[in-house]
Amino acid sequence: HARSDRGGGGMILEDVSRAMQDAFRGVDPSEITIRLVGGHKKSDLDLQDLAQKGGGLKSRFFPHEPSMWSFSGVMRRCVAEAMPGAAIDTSLLNRFDGVEGGG
Repeated sequence: HARSDRGGGGMILEDVSRAMQDAFRGVDPSEITIRLVGGHKKSDLDLQDLAQKGGGLKSRFFPHEPSMWSFSGVMRRCVAEAMPGAAIDTSLLNRFDGVEGGG
């Protein structure tokens, strides 16, 4: 579950966060680089449609945090909270515009 700014607790995507912590237990975070790869820009910001239907990251979870209105924003926060001190490489994240209709 995502944690919201409406009083939720715990980490963002808690299962993913805990799995990362377990995988890198005992490793100095300054020696870790986590690379977020894939996706495309059009699929990353589908939140306006979801918000109009009563869902979406913006309206349901993070109404006051624009950096969290995209899936990639949630993933960046998840990694940053789970692995403080680790480098996060987003150079291959959402590298392409994508096409209408999710193709």
